[in-house]
Amino acid sequence: MAAPAIADDAGQTVSIGAGQPTVELVEAPADTVPEVELEARIDPETAPDRDYLFSLLRYLYRWHIDAAMLAEDLDAVDSVVIAYRELHPVTDESDNSRFAEIIVPIARTRVMLKQADYSIEELGLEVKNQRFNVVNVIFDPDLEWDHEDYLVQVFTIDEVFDWLHETRNDILFPNQELLTMIRDEVREEVGEERPDLVRLDEPQIVYLAPVSPVINEVWIYWESGQHLVHFTSDDDLGDIDTWRSELHHVELFDLKNDVVVSPLEKPGSNAYITKDWAGRVLFNCNVLGAKLILPPEGAANDAVIIEKAPDGA
Repeated sequence: MAAPAIADDAGQTVSIGAGQPTVELVEAPADTVPEVELEARIDPETAPDRDYLFSLLRYLYRWHIDAAMLAEDLDAVDSVVIAYRELHPVTDESDNSRFAEIIVPIARTRVMLKQADYSIEELGLEVKNQRFNVVNVIFDPDLEWDHEDYLVQVFTIDEVFDWLHETRNDILFPNQELLTMIRDEVREEVGEERPDLVRLDEPQIVYLAPVSPVINEVWIYWESGQHLVHFTSDDDLGDIDTWRSELHHVELFDLKNDVVVSPLEKPGSNAYITKDWAGRVLFNCNVLGAKLILPPEGAANDAVIIEKAPDGA
């Protein structure tokens, strides 16, 4: 496979992780956890390191955690506990993917993770991630967990929140080649879904949310068309081959018609997002992200223009 195609402002490259995150309220935590082999849960050799855990906390900080989720006695807490265990659900014999769960008690949150490792025989492709990636985030207001079933790491609250504050504007961008492919994907998807909004002879303005090394997704706010565009994949979206092989999924959300107050308005439907989540996406795109100018189709210079990045990035 080709090298990852995500670069930070220092020119370093990283890959970005897997799956489409959701936020759920759960009353029975045990029902969300598959049966596992206890010994595999707490093997220190499989535990994520500090860099990964802090990157995960930054993703949660940007996208999920708010004041209502934090422990009610936060002012009396002097440490941040992070608990980890591997899970072993039943999978196909040819699927060697790994699954894990991370608990963040201070935010009453469970994070379900997957490290994909399987083949798609009919396409002759392998899907193999180098690290665990977020597939689900679950806010559990009545969080209960057994310390003996997890490997627990503890950090001071000052260390965590100082790092989160200092790195709040750190961003990772797709490189120009990948931006061009994303542009073409957006054009194709929008052309099929909303041809009435396409203006091929005019530049399009979009805002790209920073990508994260712990989840495999790209969020875009298409200002010209008032839509959100969401790319996800089980394969690595930082790898140009993922885009070439079309091992990714794309969704459009109309900010006027596809936003609801609660999932209960349209139970079981993935065609809508909540007003709260739309606000989080717009914050990450407009405030933390970068403004991109997509040149009109057929322009002499078809490079994506990055007009500005957040201050301090």
